[in-house]
Amino acid sequence: PDELRSLISAAETVPAPFSLIVRCLMLTGARSSEICGLRVGDVMAVDGVMCFHIDDEHRTVKNIASVRDVPVPALVSDEIEALCTGREVDAPLFEGLPSRRQGPAHKYQMDASKLIRTHVSKDKRLTQHCLRHTWRQRAGKLKIDEASRRAILGHIEGDDDHDLTYGARPDVAELADAVSRVAKSIWADTIRD
Repeated sequence: PDELRSLISAAETVPAPFSLIVRCLMLTGARSSEICGLRVGDVMAVDGVMCFHIDDEHRTVKNIASVRDVPVPALVSDEIEALCTGREVDAPLFEGLPSRRQGPAHKYQMDASKLIRTHVSKDKRLTQHCLRHTWRQRAGKLKIDEASRRAILGHIEGDDDHDLTYGARPDVAELADAVSRVAKSIWADTIRD
């Protein structure tokens, strides 16, 4: 929690959209390339739930399981909705990220590393990708079922193709509940009022 608190405080000193990207990563467990590569049209309602639609149309995904819908946590949903309002569906969700051959996340990742080294820890093992591991660990402590954790994180379903073939994937309402529980838990431990 102390490291996350330090990262959030430091991220708020960086021009937009840096802080919002950090919070999206922290609260969803998504990969930085997935969040930084979002387009306005990738924010969509799925069964009445606002989700980030992560696919390989505008970014490279790690594997087939990475193509998924991740519910947007209520803690950032108003900001995400405001970013979408009145904009073209093909516009990048997060304006200002430079287009580079390595993708829009490259500059964010470099800036996050500098911010972490300066304000959080000199330990080079601590990276922005640790937000993903923090999410996974927190979900485990909250006893979020494994199928929901895998679906949210975009992990391969396991060794048994049966999982994919016979619809074991949780529905979006279950995923939204899991994201909400983890987000509230992380936020409560991280932000002191």
